[in-house]
Parts: sequence; structure tokens; C-alpha cells
Amino acid sequence: MARQLRQHLSGLELLVGAEIDPSMAEMAAESCDDVVVGDVHDTLLAGKFERFGQFDLIICADSLEHTADPWSILLLLRQLLADDGVVVISLPNSRHYSLWTSLAFRGVWPYRSRGINDRTHLRFFCLLNMFELASSAELDITSIAPVYRLVERPSRINRFARFFAFPLLREHLAFQYTLVMKPSSRSPVRPRSQPPHRIKRLIRRSEHLSTELS
Repeated sequence: MARQLRQHLSGLELLVGAEIDPSMAEMAAESCDDVVVGDVHDTLLAGKFERFGQFDLIICADSLEHTADPWSILLLLRQLLADDGVVVISLPNSRHYSLWTSLAFRGVWPYRSRGINDRTHLRFFCLLNMFELASSAELDITSIAPVYRLVERPSRINRFARFFAFPLLREHLAFQYTLVMKPSSRSPVRPRSQPPHRIKRLIRRSEHLSTELS
């Protein structure tokens, strides 16, 4: 992912990655300025990111659902965020119809090697859970971008899913949500480190990248 970030987000002054797998961290280091290796919750608690200062953009792309305590992780990341910085996260939607129809009509949890029902997922979110996650980390959601799918697996037919996303159906067709969040107005003010217009440009490109990776 770091390589794609370099390609899509021009003008990055510092790109820091987090990776639990040492071999994957070596690959990420080819595109990152630095990579913190270890469990992200443990490394955050240990203050291993503080030496980089405040971040203007933090991206958690399809990662928080793989952690035991995404609420604490997002709150710790929030403490590393500049006052005018943003957090972009993408999460699978457990309200997608493919999950509940499997439970209701087949009586089985549809474990997969990827996607909504990835076997390595530890936490599960519907849209309301995502709002609660943001609130618990003192973040306000500024935009939500759904990725609609008619079938869970990647397929050409999914390009037509958005045409069926009527109000009563859209949450059941949303395969993934990308959320852009900013520090809550209730949170303490921190000094700004980059012009807002630059951050907005990074947000637009990171949203596009997250959709490409889904």
C-alpha cells in the first residue's frame, strides 16, 4: 500500500507506516520514510510514533477490523493528529445482505479468505458502529463514501450496484465505507502544521485510493 500512496499522494514530506509482520515491514520500508514494526496498539502505547511529531493525515485502510481494540487504537492515533489534520479509515460493512442472508437461510457464517467475512477479522461494524467508533475517539465524521457491491467477490456486475442503492437498500448493498474524520470541536486545539487546502487535496486522493484497494 505504501507504494500506491507514494504514487497517488504527491508532495508527501514524511510517510510513516505501521506493520506487525517484519517481512512485510521490509517491503513497506522501500516506499516509506520509516516503518514502526510491531502490534500497532502496543507501539502506540509505547510512544514509538511520537518522535515523528503531529500528523496531518492518518490512514487506516481495511486494518482496524483486524485489531482487538480498534476503539483504543483510534483514540491513540487521534492524539497524534494535528488540529487541522484528518483521519481516513475504511471498514467493511457487516450489514451487507450477503452476510445476513447466509445466516438467515443457510445457518452458517460465511468465512472467506478476504472481504467482509475475512477469517482474520476480529471486530465487525455496521454504519452506526462506525459513528460510535469515531465519537469514542473524539472525531467528527465529515464525509462517508460507500462502495456498493451486488456480490461479495470482485465482479464486473458490481459496477451496477449503485443503481440499486435506494434508501431502504443502500446499507445492505454497501460493501465498505470510507470515512473522513476531523478532530471533534470538543477536543483541545493544537497548532496547525500544513495549509488546509493541501490537506483537502490529500483527502480526495486517499479516498480514491481506498476505493481502488477495495
